[in-house]
Amino acid sequence: TLFLVSVVAAGIGISKSKSSHEKFYQEDYHAMANIYEMRISLQRALKELMLSAVGTDSSETEQRIATVDQHVSNIQEKLQWIYSNYSGDVSLLRDFETKMNDAKNLRLQAYEYVRMNTDEGNRLAQELLLNEYNPKVEQFANILQTAFDNMESQCQDTYDLAMTLDNALLAMAIII
Repeated sequence: TLFLVSVVAAGIGISKSKSSHEKFYQEDYHAMANIYEMRISLQRALKELMLSAVGTDSSETEQRIATVDQHVSNIQEKLQWIYSNYSGDVSLLRDFETKMNDAKNLRLQAYEYVRMNTDEGNRLAQELLLNEYNPKVEQFANILQTAFDNMESQCQDTYDLAMTLDNALLAMAIII
């Protein structure tokens, strides 16, 4: 009977530990990696937008704008993956998405200015980017960092629970 109890308890413990590790890898790890990549895309998009505001070559400007759009699209893809695959709290990410969409007009206005391919257009774009758009991007990055920190904390809690369960099962097996 004791052998059967210890085998059943070990089987349940291994099953719970396995599901905890699977959840971490399939959800938590990928969600955290996506947030990290979103922050990088956000910074790269801002860099490309800033660089487009210092040049006057129209082909280079269009290439930089296309790169910015590509980074913004990448951020949207990562968000959608998190929304459909992550079971944790995504309220900060929804807030991030709302604020990012609200700032879209500023980005489009900067596009118009840099597409003028003049010193005046670049000056207007630089002022817009430095005074209005960049502070918003910093807010976006802070929201993403907070979401990342929250996910990391939840992952640590999941890990601690799994380790406590493993230790309890080991102690029970030794006692039996």
